[in-house]
Amino acid sequence: MAVEYEKTQPLVKQKQIGEDRQTDLLVKSYLVAMSGPHAGTVFTLSQGQLIAGRTPDTDIFLQDHQVSRQHAQFTIEMGETHIEDMGSTNGTFVNGKRLSQMVSLADGDEVQIGATNFRFSIHNPIDGNKLGLNNHGYFETRLQEELDRAARYKRNLSLLMIGPSLDPTELLKHTALLSQEYPTVVKYIQNVIRTMDLLAHFGKYELELILPETDKTSAIQLAERIAKEARFSKDILISVGVASFPEDGNTADIIIERSRQALKQARSSKHKTHVVQHEEEARRVMLTGQKEVIVRSEKMKELFDVIDRIAKSTITVLIQGETGVGKEVVAEAIHSKSDRRDKPLVCINCAAITETLLESELFGHEKGAFTGADQRKIGLFETAQGGTIFLDEIGEMPLKTQAKLLRVLQEKTIMRIGSNKEIAIDVRVVAATNRKLEEQVLQGHFREDLYYRLNAATLTIPPLRERKEEIPYLSKTFVKMCCVENGFNQKNISPEAMDILMQYSWPGNIRELKNTIERSVIIAEGDTLFKESLSSKLTSEDSMPAMNSFIEADGEIIDDATVVGDMKEVVAAYEKDLIINALKRSDWNQTKAADLLNVPRRTLVSKIKKYKIRKE
Repeated sequence: MAVEYEKTQPLVKQKQIGEDRQTDLLVKSYLVAMSGPHAGTVFTLSQGQLIAGRTPDTDIFLQDHQVSRQHAQFTIEMGETHIEDMGSTNGTFVNGKRLSQMVSLADGDEVQIGATNFRFSIHNPIDGNKLGLNNHGYFETRLQEELDRAARYKRNLSLLMIGPSLDPTELLKHTALLSQEYPTVVKYIQNVIRTMDLLAHFGKYELELILPETDKTSAIQLAERIAKEARFSKDILISVGVASFPEDGNTADIIIERSRQALKQARSSKHKTHVVQHEEEARRVMLTGQKEVIVRSEKMKELFDVIDRIAKSTITVLIQGETGVGKEVVAEAIHSKSDRRDKPLVCINCAAITETLLESELFGHEKGAFTGADQRKIGLFETAQGGTIFLDEIGEMPLKTQAKLLRVLQEKTIMRIGSNKEIAIDVRVVAATNRKLEEQVLQGHFREDLYYRLNAATLTIPPLRERKEEIPYLSKTFVKMCCVENGFNQKNISPEAMDILMQYSWPGNIRELKNTIERSVIIAEGDTLFKESLSSKLTSEDSMPAMNSFIEADGEIIDDATVVGDMKEVVAAYEKDLIINALKRSDWNQTKAADLLNVPRRTLVSKIKKYKIRKE
């Protein structure tokens, strides 16, 4: 969805509803208009019953001919918000489904009334510190929520990283000027963005900005406007890095990493506009030597023992693991330990290339094979002759290309597009995926015969949370790398900060750890990284309490009995009981129940929705 940022008005109004009915309330929620005629407006929902409609006397006044005079009713009580349609002509929709009865809203739900799409939120989108900025921990949480929402409803989202157009090594020379002008830069950006956008402080005069419902073209337009009109001084301009969903990634860690890579490029003098969009390097050809790989845990030692055994063979290898665990590092290790080490290692991200181009990238094409093929192209299999080809994100490969890859693996030959001549190849194939290919096969998204051909040898990389022994060594390595890159003196990690790093579960794995360390190095004063320089999310991780006991309604703690059965079902049953008992103890007040369980309210609301828990 394109957004005309040039026409955006500064800080669209926030309309507060129901304050005259009850002013001593502690719990509020918000309707953020994401698109449609009221885009950018924030409606604050307070206690009681509120009517949304087309007449001016309604609580939520929507000037839209698709909205009925009295369209929908919101009921807010005991920390919960419910919505029901009031017999409107065009209906009220929640998460794409037309309402037939009253439903409870959870944080992040999408509500459509007339032509306006709202996001229901328990967070005030206008809250912030004295500069109106959110902290990085909250920013990351919101970014992942917005990414989940964008994926669910097939919407666009972009992220801007904004900072002075200086090499990091030059920042110290201009500290006084940057500190003085930083609030002015912040104020300018606040005045050109929408209320639905989220601006936060990254560190060392850098900002990060979430742009929901915004494609890359519109994000670049805004970035160019900021770079052109905002500046710290005559000589110190603004640089902006841009990354977008879905083309540049689908998790907060990936989008942040890629927008920061773009910002680093934007600071280069060769970019006159000081705006760079991230462009995935879909194909890379490398001649590698043995890279230093940190292996400290028993699981990783076992994995690399297997790598040593299979590296010198020609067997096809499938690498599995979560996003950010280091699958490409393992592929490089396989190649560098093999007899093919002196030949090319060719890497291609199957998810970063369109279906129409992927086949040409892999197998090449002849001149005139299709419109735009004005010369012969040598494909990656030919480029990797005698070496290794690494097919990253193999689970994203289209079925048509999967069939051709299977033939290559079976026949050891390729055929360029537009040619009838077969070319013999000697290439080892290493593939990687973060998807469960067995499930993809059952769903018909991945060929069963190709799956069995690929997993002749399967390597599963354990997530970082299962090899925490490596966190101190990885952290120190990343600190060293970041200090060299930014021209800082070498820094150390305090014991308290290291304890926090060790306790966190790292859902984004090594990539998330690297991002965290980089930001800590940037914002830390002095030569030591203290816990204060770490993201606040590391100390407030969303996790439900352990299921080894539950609370009865009268407050008595009952130890669990030994239960035999499906583990997921048992854990789910315990979790549901724990939530119900906490709700009973708190008189079904979700905020109090969340405090009792020591979890964020949005986590509790999500669990209540998951288990379809209703007030008894």
